[in-house]
Amino acid sequence: MTQATATRPYLLMPLNARSMVALAMNTIEQVITLRVSRLTPMPRMPLHVLGLFSRNSRAWWLVNLPELLGQEALARPTQAYTVVAVRSEGQALGLAVPEVKGRRRSAPRRSRNASHGPGRRGEEQPGAGLRARRRNRRTAQPFPERAQEASARP
Repeated sequence: MTQATATRPYLLMPLNARSMVALAMNTIEQVITLRVSRLTPMPRMPLHVLGLFSRNSRAWWLVNLPELLGQEALARPTQAYTVVAVRSEGQALGLAVPEVKGRRRSAPRRSRNASHGPGRRGEEQPGAGLRARRRNRRTAQPFPERAQEASARP
């Protein structure tokens, strides 16, 4: 295998002063600056879900990436978010990050911390964690009190 085929480009983003995330460039659609006024908060969502925004006539969920990965939550900006728009297996998601540091070519490998922390399952398959979270979201009852009311009816 040659050097060109053995490595892939990754986008580098710091989560905090000690942690860095690298996302494969083939999953990244774009990096944008999103004004806070363009974000629609959604009720009854987990804290790491910041809301919905529209981009290119599509609705995108915006997720606080550091908080999702169990790190200190990204401070809520007063003006704009830095958003990495990713697409995997036809699903789109906006990741709010503190900043983008650049890119690097590297051989694909599993993270040393892949099996630690909330929300990480240690899968090596791209998008597997995202699929699992979507699957859990589909089976979860968004309004548990309504489900109880429905089951109590004769």
